[in-house]
Amino acid sequence: MKEKSKKKVFLKVLFIIIGLIVVYNIILYIFVPSTRIDCDDSSFGDGWFCDYSSELRTWIPIVKRVELEIECKMDGGRGSVGGQSDQMGGEYFKCVVPFSDYGDICSGSSDCMGNCEYVEDIPEYCTKTGDTYYCTKDISGTCSEEKYDMCDIWKEVEDSNTIISHSEVCIFE
Repeated sequence: MKEKSKKKVFLKVLFIIIGLIVVYNIILYIFVPSTRIDCDDSSFGDGWFCDYSSELRTWIPIVKRVELEIECKMDGGRGSVGGQSDQMGGEYFKCVVPFSDYGDICSGSSDCMGNCEYVEDIPEYCTKTGDTYYCTKDISGTCSEEKYDMCDIWKEVEDSNTIISHSEVCIFE
């Protein structure tokens, strides 16, 4: 009898805690006027990008996060949250809907809607000069699912004999 009573009390307390968290997030989402989320078409792919900014807090409320994730999945995309609260002033939500040519073989980024990405190890027949590898044999890559930016680390097939190794230039401490 005591175990059932303890279990009921525990479930009631758990329900109240979850309810308070949900109510808190709803209140923040509805009543904090300095909160804004700007969404627009993204250069990342066939997806979209939301920049969250706020003077009072730098995180996306759970309710809004779930809403964005559902909307992204309905668009056929993959959502992610990122950002550096102190350096960037807030989080962002990125929905990447892969380009229609994602995974196609390419010999340069001009062949792709996004980038021509080299995903394997650099071959031995390529020589390095700075961040560029010059190859004595033809190479090919695959079209990326999104367009990369300067904060991404990736290898680009520039033409059928050149690979450029892009290093992250966005460093946050």
